[in-house]
Amino acid sequence: MIQLFVTAMYIAVAGLCVAAGFKTHRVDRNLWFGLGAVLFLLAVDRAFNLGEGLTQFGRFMAYNQGWYRERRPFQRETIIGVCAVGALLFVGATWRLRRFPKYVRFAVAGGLLLCGLAVLHIISYHYMDAVLRHRTVKFRIEDLLALAGLGAIAFCATVHLYRQSHANA
Repeated sequence: MIQLFVTAMYIAVAGLCVAAGFKTHRVDRNLWFGLGAVLFLLAVDRAFNLGEGLTQFGRFMAYNQGWYRERRPFQRETIIGVCAVGALLFVGATWRLRRFPKYVRFAVAGGLLLCGLAVLHIISYHYMDAVLRHRTVKFRIEDLLALAGLGAIAFCATVHLYRQSHANA
């Protein structure tokens, strides 16, 4: 049931981002539309489990090329690489968006978190999957992180819509 709720949240927050894009007259219009598109694609991935197909394809290739049994170091290095690239993207986005309001930067950080979670899910490293799928109370850590990222983006889009509506009044 929580899976359906999180997927619905992806779609709802994507809609908020598109609405924020329509309500702005500045250069951040493309940012809001882009964030909405990414969230919609992540919702489709989550709803239809498309990432699992990529994971299966990777397993198939590793098995056919004869390195499936030795895949763990590759997965570990890939996860370290994804985290490093994520950190670089965060720093780069923070610098690139330094003239934007803080809430826009916060929304981008939430989007990077969600994209990072999607990539980590596709890599499917056993220990990382165990951490992300560990349940705290009734929720998986992966779902809590997704809801945190979505909540950050929803809050920022709502702030943007509020400010735009009061600026035009």
